[in-house]
Amino acid sequence: MLMLLISLFACATENRENDILALSGDVANGEALFATCSGCHGADGAGDENIQGEGGRGALETILYGEDGMPAYEGWADQDLADVLAYVETL
Repeated sequence: MLMLLISLFACATENRENDILALSGDVANGEALFATCSGCHGADGAGDENIQGEGGRGALETILYGEDGMPAYEGWADQDLADVLAYVETL
């Protein structure tokens, strides 16, 4: 039973990631939302936690679930996550 629940969660998680990656991100809105991130990443993404050149599924997973002290933003709307990801990919 536990393995079934784990499999269902993994499938739902992957489906959400795929759904977000399929969205067209609004870079301007992503830039506005990135203000939340700039305290650590800097306005240009080259701060204490340099994220310049990051993108794709790996960056999305880090944004969604957090990593190494970065908080998770899985509570954000899918479109907002796509927007931030689109902006980060421009850094």
